[in-house]
Amino acid sequence: MKLAVDTHYVDDIAVVAGILFKDWQDDNYIEKYVCHVSVNTLYEPGKFYTRELPGIQTLIHKINIRPEINIIDGYGHY
Repeated sequence: MKLAVDTHYVDDIAVVAGILFKDWQDDNYIEKYVCHVSVNTLYEPGKFYTRELPGIQTLIHKINIRPEINIIDGYGHY
């Protein structure tokens, strides 16, 4: 199983959505999930763990499935 996740912000709420699918070639997902999480921090470059990560963790705990891979849409560089 694979889980693709992204987050959208509305004021002080993070809307976290994920889709679960089996294989890379699949045209359809198995299940979709959405959760809403209060956000009390502003965006800070390089500090993904302070704003984005808590909502993603909430979603993963909510679905109670451990996918083999998580795909998180976000900006980053090395």
